[in-house]
Amino acid sequence: MKHFLWVYSLVQGITEAIPVSSSSHIRLIAQWMQHPLSLALEGALHMGTGLAFCAMYPSSVKKAFLGFFHVLKGKYTTSEAHWWIFVTVASLPVLVLGGLMHLLHMRLRIPGAIAVLCAASGFLLWWFDRYGPRIYSTKVENFEKGWVFRACMLGALQMLALFPGVSRLGACLLASRWIGYSRSESLHISIVLGIISIFACVTLEAPALVHLDFTLSLWVQTIGITFFSCFAALWMFRCYIQNVSFFGFFYIGVF
Repeated sequence: MKHFLWVYSLVQGITEAIPVSSSSHIRLIAQWMQHPLSLALEGALHMGTGLAFCAMYPSSVKKAFLGFFHVLKGKYTTSEAHWWIFVTVASLPVLVLGGLMHLLHMRLRIPGAIAVLCAASGFLLWWFDRYGPRIYSTKVENFEKGWVFRACMLGALQMLALFPGVSRLGACLLASRWIGYSRSESLHISIVLGIISIFACVTLEAPALVHLDFTLSLWVQTIGITFFSCFAALWMFRCYIQNVSFFGFFYIGVF
């Protein structure tokens, strides 16, 4: 059991940090190793990646928390409040649709479909990264005219990640590049939105987590390996994209 968890944790951490579908790769690994993968175990793996995402951009996480309390106090014009509203609007569509799919047990796990959709989404990201139009030229936290529209567009395209083989990070990067963000800014906004999606997934699986037959040592190993592998992959990916396109990561992921 322990060795399977190490493999799952390592794969989850690396694939969550680059624009390839982490859930699809985990399921393919599970089929290859012929070891059952429960939704509860997926939720446990997401805990480590969620913490890694928080550690990558802690100032933006702090700003979102402050924005939430600013909104509660009626301070809607502060930059913190705008940031919280932006992140919330961009996250709501995928949270609502994902929650409905979870309740209806709608999941597609056909390897062929996963591979085709992974390749298709990789091509689209490459095209938008290199040749796509730029609706705006803007900074992530610059809330001039049009920021609500940008949040809605990010939210709509993030729903593509609910299809098997489509990466949530990749869908956010595609939308961000289309809107006009730079590669580093696109990664920034995608990671912050990913924090909400990941912990929403953990919340949905929380009732099942208590039934996992994990010792404290297994919990520490699972979360620790996932956290450190994800953080390291994120750091390398952030350095890599300064001068190189996203396409290479999809090629590796499909392979």
